[in-house]
Amino acid sequence: MDYRGFYEWEKVIFINYEMIFSLPTSAQTNRVAVDEIPDHLNWVAMVDRLANGDITKYEAIYNLSYSECLTTMAYWYHRDKYNNDINKKHNK
Repeated sequence: MDYRGFYEWEKVIFINYEMIFSLPTSAQTNRVAVDEIPDHLNWVAMVDRLANGDITKYEAIYNLSYSECLTTMAYWYHRDKYNNDINKKHNK
């Protein structure tokens, strides 16, 4: 794959998984963040979440396809959003 192929591949991933890579909403920006993860370590946070915090499973995560990992994270995004919306409705 040449560099043009890489950028096309990156664009497809960004479009299909926009919710993972989008900028935070104003509500998210206004909350107090105590320990923000530096941008250059975000990939470690994603691998750690996929491995459920078990460092011994990192190698298995590295062997998964990007599509599999991104689809799982997209599912978590929608699941967490749904659960948060339900919790907000019940707490009113």
